[in-house]
Amino acid sequence: MPVLWLIAALALLGLTLYAVIHPRRINDASWYGSLLEPVNLYILPATYLLFTHAAFSLFLESVGQTMPVLVIGVVLAIALPLFFLGILGFMGLPMPRFLMPKWVHERKVQDRRERRRRRAHNKSEKRSHA
Repeated sequence: MPVLWLIAALALLGLTLYAVIHPRRINDASWYGSLLEPVNLYILPATYLLFTHAAFSLFLESVGQTMPVLVIGVVLAIALPLFFLGILGFMGLPMPRFLMPKWVHERKVQDRRERRRRRAHNKSEKRSHA
């Protein structure tokens, strides 16, 4: 049974790394601008990290060891703020630039510029018709 917990922990560690690195390396995603954006950027990596921690803890417990307190503190110090930020992002709070991948920030700036241009165009059309 300890081997299964170790395999699960290593698989979850890989999934955690993928969930953290992949959204920052891609240039575009189908989930951009939807409710899944904060989930993919903040909630999934934090959840996978907590699951990885739990699997490693269960593995160590099954072989008669305990997880060091420092590791527990570091994991919680990373995962809980990320999870909280994901929930805030899910509720619609805009995230600061340093907390999002570069392509997401550039896309948001481009979208804002496009909305301003459309709004200005609509105002000018209304004035010309009046």
